[in-house]
Amino acid sequence: MSAEIPETMRALVIEQLKKPEVQSDRPVPKPQAGEVLVKVAHVALNPTDWKHLDYVGAPNSIIGCDYSGNVVAVGSDVSKLKVGDRVCGVVHGGKFPDKGSFAEYLVTREDTTFVIPTSLSDADSATYGVGFGTAAMTVFHDQGYSYPSAEKEQKQGWFLVSGGSTSVGLFTLSFLRLLGIKSIATASPHSFDLVKSYGADHVVDYHDKDAAIAEIHKVTGGGVVGGLECVAGDENFDISVRAFGEKGGLLTCLLPPSDKAKAIREDVRINNILLYTAFGKSFEFLPGKPPLPAMPKDNAWFTDFVKRAGGDSGLMTKIKSNPVDLQSGGLDKITNGFDMMRQNKISGQKLVYKVSA
Repeated sequence: MSAEIPETMRALVIEQLKKPEVQSDRPVPKPQAGEVLVKVAHVALNPTDWKHLDYVGAPNSIIGCDYSGNVVAVGSDVSKLKVGDRVCGVVHGGKFPDKGSFAEYLVTREDTTFVIPTSLSDADSATYGVGFGTAAMTVFHDQGYSYPSAEKEQKQGWFLVSGGSTSVGLFTLSFLRLLGIKSIATASPHSFDLVKSYGADHVVDYHDKDAAIAEIHKVTGGGVVGGLECVAGDENFDISVRAFGEKGGLLTCLLPPSDKAKAIREDVRINNILLYTAFGKSFEFLPGKPPLPAMPKDNAWFTDFVKRAGGDSGLMTKIKSNPVDLQSGGLDKITNGFDMMRQNKISGQKLVYKVSA
């Protein structure tokens, strides 16, 4: 590593579950073959971050998934990225001692790293992480829609996004709008305008379950053909599954469905996805449970998507960032953001913290 890169750094670490600590003497990781070292500029928070801290994280691991920054060193076999490139993306924070984003430096694979378009700020680009990748995984990998440049005809029919104001929901709506797919979303009334601005053709208040289902069927002319469940819980799954038309279809979900949800309709297949499988390695997700197997197909899809998404001609230039709520205090105040998220005080915005210039 060059002389400009220090030996140690500050990082937010899981000392033990529910006990975070900002450490000032964390070793700066060294990029291995196919990896780059990034000086982190901004980070964005996701629910998965505080859930790793509280429930599933590994002691001595650095927390955080979303980031933006600049490449400051490259490992061997790196062919496309170079020192000075502005990059962003997602890493699996909360499981490894050197991969988390809530730090002054991180290492990440070249082939899972987005090149930031010149039109995007560091703060905005930090939101193109977990939410962006999960939305793309939903639309293109799980649901099987084609990329905009493909000559294949898209599936016809309405698509439901349950939890339209979430990070994944907003990115998904933007992708659907880009593809010309009609979308209907559920949200609280105070988020209707936001959700529509990201591409929803119609928004439904989910608080009255039966009324929501009836409105979805009326607006869509009989029900949806595909859907994404961002929020989970039996009430939300009930709306999502019953929203489908008579032919059923595929409902992608971000959290595992209950047996009750699975039993509502046999013609609606519910598939649980997890973006971390896109890194192509086996890993322990739930402590004490068998590791999840490596998913080569997920990794092949993701590395291809990264090529399509980054840079001044990629999909990132056509998909709006999440609304940014820029917070002060850097790494030392991130746990305040966790508290706000635990208390459900964040809606329709992404908390972003500046780590370095």
